[in-house]
Amino acid sequence: EYFKAGQAYQSALDAGGEGKLRQDISRNLAQVDLILGRNEQARLNALNALSDNSHSTLVALDVKAYFRAASASYQLRDFRQCEEYLTKLLSLSVNDEDGARLLEKKAFSATFGWKSDNSSTKTYDVRRKTFDGLPAALWMSTVQKLQQTSPQRIAEVTSLTGRYPGLGSKLVTADGVHVLDAFQIHDIIAANAFAIPTSAKRQKTEAFGLMETVVPPGTKASTIPENYALFTHASLINHSCLPNASRVFIGDAILLRATKAVAKGDEILQAYVSPTLDVKARQERMNLIWNFICSCALCKAETQEPEDLRQRRAAVVEEADRLAHDINTHLVDASQRDGIIRRAERLHARLKATFASEIWD
Repeated sequence: EYFKAGQAYQSALDAGGEGKLRQDISRNLAQVDLILGRNEQARLNALNALSDNSHSTLVALDVKAYFRAASASYQLRDFRQCEEYLTKLLSLSVNDEDGARLLEKKAFSATFGWKSDNSSTKTYDVRRKTFDGLPAALWMSTVQKLQQTSPQRIAEVTSLTGRYPGLGSKLVTADGVHVLDAFQIHDIIAANAFAIPTSAKRQKTEAFGLMETVVPPGTKASTIPENYALFTHASLINHSCLPNASRVFIGDAILLRATKAVAKGDEILQAYVSPTLDVKARQERMNLIWNFICSCALCKAETQEPEDLRQRRAAVVEEADRLAHDINTHLVDASQRDGIIRRAERLHARLKATFASEIWD
């Protein structure tokens, strides 16, 4: 209930909070404003949240504030201001080892819901015998860009993974025109397109830094997220259910950051699907879309467990999610606090009991 949250934050500001408390409230209100599409107000509140302090904790919070100001500026099409805020953000976070920037790239092609020509389609895959949803506008945009404005990047795009090899990555011309296999591009989009989330969706998943990478087979065209992009470099990064990098999007740009210390020579890994899914569901999806079975440490451990144990754990996690949702959407007074803490402690004990020591130690 973001509108109510915004009212509560604004009431707190009107009540006269000062110092760090006021900055925290302004920063949180800026996020609510972004979700509600109040971009002018979001930018103002984000700037009011800046601390101008060199303490590492406050610098990290200023990074968030600049990011929200930049996001609001982007939505307002104020790109110069957006660039200025992002430059300041990067200057603050340059020494953040755990959050080191690993990749910053603009999309090769992207489509957004606010564009009138944005559309989705449904195709029948004779190999899997499924009707699959696909961001048709991105498919068309990619083909047109390769043929008309960026033929020099044909090999870069067609070398990406797709179940149908088509013409491969070689350049083919006929009568002076570059020839593309539209079905090959279809499969490349299906396996490599990133969903660019709305602010509300980012709120839902940012704890993991994850976004669903592609449209799962069988998805209805009407339910396909409106914003999609093809990032040729990010698509080359392999998967792990225990990734060392997470991604965020600013318009049609992707920013990949380390989520833990990455030593020289270590492979950069991202998650294609959420590790909170049951291992069986993860494996089925990865095999269906990307044609591989994950063998990361998490998958190896979970596949050794009895299915009923995983189901018990999933039930506890679901209950914990409901508790977190209740806490985040309702004001909790002092009389409820002790009860909530005890409930959380019981959930923690139940969750811990689902991890067998001989597998997880």
